[in-house]
Amino acid sequence: MGKKSIFFLCLVVYGVVHMSLWIATLCQRRRLMEWFRQWNSQVAINETPFDGLEGWTFFFSKRAIQVLRPHPFLWRQRQLFVLLSIGCMILLLAGPVLAILGIIFYAG
Repeated sequence: MGKKSIFFLCLVVYGVVHMSLWIATLCQRRRLMEWFRQWNSQVAINETPFDGLEGWTFFFSKRAIQVLRPHPFLWRQRQLFVLLSIGCMILLLAGPVLAILGIIFYAG
């Protein structure tokens, strides 16, 4: 297998892993929001816009920590959502670094 094939394979694997992680994060956010609505609909209605960026960032806020920490299941699901989100950001930042390393490897 040549350098060109390895470089292409690495790009494909990175893309598949990255997209899979984003899909998992989006699904987790949707499920967490649904469970949160069912558990405490009054707080959910008053404090969380369910669409847009505000709905996404609510689970990173101090208020979300106050509301969700007493409920073990929702707290674990929130922690999973935060972990997946951090993983997405790390992969997003790692992509250009991996591309540069691939170009250097391919050129060398």
